[in-house]
Amino acid sequence: GIGQVSGSGGKATEGLMATLQVTTLHYIRCVKPNDGMAAFGFEQARVLRQLQYSGVLEMVRIRRSGFPNRMPFAEFETKFGALLLGLEAARKKKEEESIEL
Repeated sequence: GIGQVSGSGGKATEGLMATLQVTTLHYIRCVKPNDGMAAFGFEQARVLRQLQYSGVLEMVRIRRSGFPNRMPFAEFETKFGALLLGLEAARKKKEEESIEL
């Protein structure tokens, strides 16, 4: 009956959610090569518009400039931790100076 279908659907949803919780997300951008869905049909202007509107070309430009688009926090902390410590020291000094007034 309906109770059985919804019950099994709930378990399937719970299983799916559990799987999603332990996975790493990866985003895939799909590009539609032509409006007619024809095999081997490629409309250059259409593809270019999709790449521009989705930000892919801008990401490529940024990456070519030498900037990664993502960096794990541990790697960021290793590379730039000294700068962060310097900022923290400057904040503390500024707070101490403002308290003295």
